[in-house]
Amino acid sequence: MRRIVFVASVFAMAGAGAAPSVSDVCITPASRIGTYEIGYTLSARAVVTADILTNGVSIGAARFSTYEGDVFKLVEPGRRGFFWRMRKDWPDQKVAVQAKLTAWLPGAAPDYMVIDLKVRPGARMFYP
Repeated sequence: MRRIVFVASVFAMAGAGAAPSVSDVCITPASRIGTYEIGYTLSARAVVTADILTNGVSIGAARFSTYEGDVFKLVEPGRRGFFWRMRKDWPDQKVAVQAKLTAWLPGAAPDYMVIDLKVRPGARMFYP
């Protein structure tokens, strides 16, 4: 029997002015097998990024590519969330994972911005 334990943690990047914060992070299995919903509350408009860790170490961005929802982009405040297809990104793993969410001020977003020219023209995604 496979057991996957989820623990959520929250971080906010400081910058000029009051830093937005992420709270009430929860990870729950979604209706699709192997898919998990990561929900959170955002205090102010911010770019939200995520990382998945196991034993406090990042599993790497390459392992976190099948997400949908309010992550890696500019997000409005309130209760938000996104889905992660863990079984597709990281098949046959039986380890505990932790979601690390970071809220960035819109004027101090992460170093990399990707603009989609094909699938969702004009969509901007941000990556640390």
